[in-house]
Amino acid sequence: MNANYTASATASIVTPAFTVPAGGATLDLSYYIDTEAPSGGADFGSIRLLDASDDSPLAGGEIAADLQGISVMWINGSFPLPAAANGLEVRSSSVSRVTPIPLPSLVSTLMMSS
Repeated sequence: MNANYTASATASIVTPAFTVPAGGATLDLSYYIDTEAPSGGADFGSIRLLDASDDSPLAGGEIAADLQGISVMWINGSFPLPAAANGLEVRSSSVSRVTPIPLPSLVSTLMMSS
């Protein structure tokens, strides 16, 4: 994700489907973010779960919201998955919403632990 986008563009990275253990799990990830505006700006990223059967957003599945700013290095994060995901086949989606100013990016490497 390295380019200029048109106004109100949305870019996403979606993982292959995976099954969340019935007892729950934590999503461990590393991410780097570089938005054109500091916190409170128009550009931001989020991480959410999708139902793998139809790629619809899972109710209560927003894991991280309003990711903004500039990281000078990769950030390690650990987020408990919502109980609504337990036992389901899901996908994780990293989404960047941008204004016409040069690229904000949210790139993540995802790993799940139970």
